Amino acid sequence: TATGCTDTATYEFSTYNTPRAEFEPMSISTCEHDTTVNFSALTTHTGSDPVTYKWFVNDQIEGTTNPFTYRFQAPLSITSPEVFNIKVVAQTIGECGDTSQTAKVIINAIPTPRISVGPSQVLHQPDYQFTFKDLAPSDPDKTYQWDMGDRSQQTRNGEEITYQYGDTGSYTVKLKVSDFSTGCFASDSVTVSILYVPGYLQVPNAMCLGCSNYSLRQFLPLGKGLRKYRLRIYTTWGQK
Repeated sequence: TATGCTDTATYEFSTYNTPRAEFEPMSISTCEHDTTVNFSALTTHTGSDPVTYKWFVNDQIEGTTNPFTYRFQAPLSITSPEVFNIKVVAQTIGECGDTSQTAKVIINAIPTPRISVGPSQVLHQPDYQFTFKDLAPSDPDKTYQWDMGDRSQQTRNGEEITYQYGDTGSYTVKLKVSDFSTGCFASDSVTVSILYVPGYLQVPNAMCLGCSNYSLRQFLPLGKGLRKYRLRIYTTWGQK
């Protein structure tokens, strides 16, 4: 000061080295809707003080251990890739820290197929034909392969198909849907049945043209379990 008075003060402080962190894996692309990944951080730190970790998934803290395990899930109905951003912050007790580069986990899974069957999953003779369709959202990158499940080992392509079986029985139809842009695929299956019905044909032996009951005024054979039949009528003289 102007009068020559002086003062001295001592302040004590601590310094900490800043840890440098990186981790693996940095990029994962999967076709699974539900997948678990293990991450391991590699830290460069010249100090002796302990290092703590904070793991972030899409900017939300999800763990404080190293290694770090996280389960990634995407809806079964997703129609576009689901992207998760992962990073780790390594800190000393002085809160000196370093944020790693951002890793990515990308779920490319396609929507799970859902097979619809028409007119019904169970038919009776003489009906042998079904229509199958995938109800999941369509995409130009999708391809469809149907395994019809019969002895002929027939396959069909397309989002919607019609198929006629050659006999009664139960058949397991399998659908594989592939996305050629990502290489991902998903599948579904359904069992359809065609039941055997004993065939018969009832033929009237008389007609009543003057009856009030209209059904008795017609010569109308009634059949069941028959695809078709042929009827020939002859006169008394053997003429058709």
